[in-house]
Amino acid sequence: MLDEKRQMRNFRVQLDDGRTVPDEAKARETVLLALRALADWHHKQKNGVPSEVKTTIYPLVDQLATSPVAQLKVQAENTRSTFAR
Repeated sequence: MLDEKRQMRNFRVQLDDGRTVPDEAKARETVLLALRALADWHHKQKNGVPSEVKTTIYPLVDQLATSPVAQLKVQAENTRSTFAR
């Protein structure tokens, strides 16, 4: 859900000329929703975050925080602010 490239492959649209291209809006919305859900989940954690999340999920969020897409970058930064590293 946090892999923008994969979401671009998952969400495709066929154009009138027959070409199939990524549906960027749906792909990015999926990533944004995942970032928001992750931030909400972090707020609810009382016993800490499992190390597996820190090693697998946090790097994906860090990568999104460098995105040239402003909306993804801002949401990734907001999500990172919920992390207790």
